[in-house]
Amino acid sequence: MKYILNLSCALIIFLMLSFNYGNKGKSNVYAKANSSDSATVITIDNNGMNKRLSFYYHDSLSNGHPVTISNTQKRIILNAPTLLFETSAKQIPFLIYPGERISIKYAGTDSLSLYVNGNDQRTNELNFFRKLVKETGNIYYVFDVRPYHKKTPDLPSFHQLEETINNLKDVRLKFLNDYKTKLQISNEFAEIALNSINSTAFTDSLILAYNNRELLGKAFYEKFIQQKLSTINNIGYKPYQIYQMACVRCLSMATSNTGFDYSANDNRKFETMFFFALNNFEGKTKDFLITKAILSAHNADIGISKEVLKKYNEQCSNEQFINVVKYEIVKENGPILSTTRDNLLAVDGKTITTIDETISKHKGKLIVLDVWASWCIPCREETPSLIALKKQYQNKSIVFESISIDKDVKNWIKAGKEDSLHDNSFLLLNFDKSLFKKTFKIDIIPRYLLIDKNGKMINDNAPRPSDPKLTLLIDRYLK
Repeated sequence: MKYILNLSCALIIFLMLSFNYGNKGKSNVYAKANSSDSATVITIDNNGMNKRLSFYYHDSLSNGHPVTISNTQKRIILNAPTLLFETSAKQIPFLIYPGERISIKYAGTDSLSLYVNGNDQRTNELNFFRKLVKETGNIYYVFDVRPYHKKTPDLPSFHQLEETINNLKDVRLKFLNDYKTKLQISNEFAEIALNSINSTAFTDSLILAYNNRELLGKAFYEKFIQQKLSTINNIGYKPYQIYQMACVRCLSMATSNTGFDYSANDNRKFETMFFFALNNFEGKTKDFLITKAILSAHNADIGISKEVLKKYNEQCSNEQFINVVKYEIVKENGPILSTTRDNLLAVDGKTITTIDETISKHKGKLIVLDVWASWCIPCREETPSLIALKKQYQNKSIVFESISIDKDVKNWIKAGKEDSLHDNSFLLLNFDKSLFKKTFKIDIIPRYLLIDKNGKMINDNAPRPSDPKLTLLIDRYLK
């Protein structure tokens, strides 16, 4: 039990610190604000297993998010295929797709098996990494040090461990080839598995070299990193955590003397990371890393020069990443809310007011707007933290308003009752055509906006309630 608790704590720390930029804080695989309820549904078989299972996944920018299945079913909003990791010592990844219906059962005393009813190919794919890990050990780990990562007494011992890592990679590649010969899997999955195996071997070699950097000497160590830059570019970009973390670790080793330190805590380190990634990585890998550097600096309240932002916009070819950066950069003197006059329905189902009127009503107080929907799982997972914030600031000059973008009034009212969203809770009518959506680019939810005591926007993409940075932001403007 102690081991499980320690692992859980380690995972929580990792999810918070693994080069995460947040909202200006925590980014998620957001729900599309104008999407229908298209969720991946994971169901636990009713076979007597523990009904509380823990997983975690990462979004397109490698920010981690926990998933707990506390009853028999869980809905996860995804915009792209994602690796879902089992929260256990083995940290087995499962490739899941948006809109799938997946079932879980025990495959043994300490292993979970995921499958899709009536789809042998997908079931084979969901079982691949579980079987690979059983045969060859962890393919992904957060803090674990494997035997072939250890510090060695001399160079021959170091090279012997390098050979061990390469041999393990070859064993895994043979396992993949045998698996796809015997069982049906898609070419897409085979490519992802191949990328993951190569990325794991790459990461293993990085950790081994870092632990032996004094033995290797500065010149050899720097040459080693340069060789690894060529290797990671040749492996090729895949938007999955095993490859992305390998890239982040490589960038960290190349730009820091303190190991795998992924955060940009001052302007010098930020620009070192940014320009190194810009000049040494290629294609989508470059886009990913320069975006991570920008958002890491933003999260640490490091000023980003116009020249760097201009260079970023010129060099990044990923429109999604560019849009995220635009959303996350704080607009301290944002637009005044009086530019919108959209109608809101109160929880009584009868009273109609406007956004302007609700803001004017609370003049002299800070206002936190929570934009959500009943079908948005990430939104509702934030509700307990939102309620806790309300209690924390209940005697302060601050108001929390929840604005739903649901199209079905009954679903909104039902979800509000379930989540205890009673006070200052409204439904934005005709959201898709609203000025509110257009003015503040509400394309993804959940979304939080902080408004000052005069009705001016402080931050139109504030941190989430679960992020301690929101508390710091509130405290700053309550003074």
